[in-house]
Amino acid sequence: MAKLKPVKQSPQSPPRSRGVITGVLLVMFLAGFILSSTGQRFWQELPPVPNLGALRELRNTGLAVSGWTSPDQAKLRVGSHDWSVQTLEVPGQRVGLLMLFPQTGPKETPGVEWSDVDGFYQWQPDKVRSLTFHTEDPAATVHARIFIARDSEKTRIVSSRQTVAVAQWYAFADGGHFSTAQWFWRDQWAQLRHQRVPWIAVSLRLPVDPSSTLEDVTPQVTELSQAIQTSLMTLMNQPTG
Repeated sequence: MAKLKPVKQSPQSPPRSRGVITGVLLVMFLAGFILSSTGQRFWQELPPVPNLGALRELRNTGLAVSGWTSPDQAKLRVGSHDWSVQTLEVPGQRVGLLMLFPQTGPKETPGVEWSDVDGFYQWQPDKVRSLTFHTEDPAATVHARIFIARDSEKTRIVSSRQTVAVAQWYAFADGGHFSTAQWFWRDQWAQLRHQRVPWIAVSLRLPVDPSSTLEDVTPQVTELSQAIQTSLMTLMNQPTG
């Protein structure tokens, strides 16, 4: 049998090129591994979503937020989904509305929640920025989208049109992000460990002075968003039977 001769490395391949090629091959390998590992069972044998029953019930009961009261809560049809909508108050003062759309099944994925909510109110914000905040757990980072908008006359669900500050994000058990792509990759990696990443779409609106800037309203939005995220993380991290 003829002996195989070792292949000599081309002297014309610089280390940088080898590194790029290695990186591309690694990405292709990981993508292939994920597809081969999950492709046949991704929609058939998904790992269970922890606390899915509690997430489903959110649409019926709303969320208990520490330090705030919610005298009113109901389901509201927004786009093609039923959201939980509840008022948030401090003693004697109505503050705003909290809208929640939780994952309700193992195959349900986040997608057009922000388009649905923005379209429902017919908001046309001047600027949409990223708001980063933390809970009491420093590792639990949330990246939300924040903007100021004015209610449309046709779609208001309050007694009069309001200028509002809006914060929106997908809450996870260990943080959150406004991007659906962030959830997708987290959930893919979790599935490789036979786990899942539950999610809850959060849209918070707070009435503000019409002359307010984003810098003016950020502290108030951040404070309430932190309280909401903390309550959601408590719900998603509660022990399951």
